[in-house]
Amino acid sequence: MIYESALQKFFNDYITNNYAVNVITEENPTSTIGTVTNDNISNVTPEQISTTDAECRFLIITASPNNTGGITIGGSTLSTYGNGIILYPAESIQLNVNNVNLIYAIAEINGEDATITYFN
Repeated sequence: MIYESALQKFFNDYITNNYAVNVITEENPTSTIGTVTNDNISNVTPEQISTTDAECRFLIITASPNNTGGITIGGSTLSTYGNGIILYPAESIQLNVNNVNLIYAIAEINGEDATITYFN
């Protein structure tokens, strides 16, 4: 299935690039919440949702409810639309990565929006 291979590719990228997984515990609570937005995701070339160098314990990526198509989320090896985790308008996913600049996206339709809310 296409979905299984896309999901498998994302997790292979995730493992290959040695992204750090962070665990939030009561002894080590979240102290900062930040938000970054990309309001013009390309449908030609994958791009970082944010180039901001902001460490985090985990993040939530949300596709804008105003989008008209999907956006594909992945790591730095993301190559084409549909070859990662697809988020349709208003959908979200939580990822355990250690920096917001590790997430790349490509849009089905040029100019789509995504927001990252990150926790540190």
